[in-house]
Amino acid sequence: MSLTEEDELRIQEAFTSINVNGGDNVDVSELYRGAQLFGLNPTRTECEAAIASVDLNADGQLSQDEFRNLVLKMMKTREQMEAELDKALQALGDGDRFTKDEFRTFIQSRGDDPLTDAEVDELFADIDTDGDMDTISRQELIALFTQANM
Repeated sequence: MSLTEEDELRIQEAFTSINVNGGDNVDVSELYRGAQLFGLNPTRTECEAAIASVDLNADGQLSQDEFRNLVLKMMKTREQMEAELDKALQALGDGDRFTKDEFRTFIQSRGDDPLTDAEVDELFADIDTDGDMDTISRQELIALFTQANM
């Protein structure tokens, strides 16, 4: 898969933003928390498996190159992501808009270390691109998740 310079820069920025210890590698805790901050909610086991799937030197961590390979492996077309997300969003309800409380219940029921109320509020505000602050739409959620997955 061929990436643009902008895509490569976004991958580097993502690596830097989740690399809280500032070292050369990202460990499972950093990947796990970073995924949550990008609006994803994998389990720790899923993060460990993701690392293992691209961890060439088997050190249990991701170098920047290994992280790039993981991102490439996880990339999906917008259409695939929209279809998967739309199916997952059915758990929120049948409508096209969701309240903050509905979103909080949905997002905090995922993963084994749910986001805090403050993190959910921040994520909701980031998703709410039309600024109405009362609800978010399916399209706003799809835009966030497809952006997070490039």
